[in-house]
Amino acid sequence: MSFDILNRWTGAVVYHAVDATDISGAALAAIAENANLRYANLEGANLEGADLEGADLEGANLEGANLEGANLRYANLRGARDDIFAVLSAAPAEAQAVADALAAGKVSGSAYEGECCCLVGTIANSKRCSFLQIDGLVPNSNRPAEKWFLAIKTGDTPANSQIVKITHEWVTSWIERMKAAFGKEAV
Repeated sequence: MSFDILNRWTGAVVYHAVDATDISGAALAAIAENANLRYANLEGANLEGADLEGADLEGANLEGANLEGANLRYANLRGARDDIFAVLSAAPAEAQAVADALAAGKVSGSAYEGECCCLVGTIANSKRCSFLQIDGLVPNSNRPAEKWFLAIKTGDTPANSQIVKITHEWVTSWIERMKAAFGKEAV
């Protein structure tokens, strides 16, 4: 399967690969040109130290991607962030449990069940129910929040994972905004 990586601003092809296994080299080559990686499958890509500043990562599949030391400054992460906010809005009382699980390295984005699981699974654990029984929240592995959480492995914390650091900041920011808007009892 071939794919193209496009310049974020002009839409011009900056890298063409015939083999999808070449994503690591493709991404690294394209990043310098503010690539549009929107919805790209970066599963397992080694992006360690890559300069992703300004890259459009909205909807990208980050499962198993190594983003250690990658520069995500100004990267377009709004799709993932806003979808995480939407999930938290469906279960506001569990938001602190999500923040705590992220801080403790108790999240695994690839599982809905278990001690360490994805966003929806962590909410279900906090509610002490099945991930299939959360009112107003249907598990969907294609939604941006779920794809974002795929980059988180058990043991990843804000101290050792940029993805978890960003995610933890988003969750705690959401909690603070809800408390400011609706009072401390809101979450």
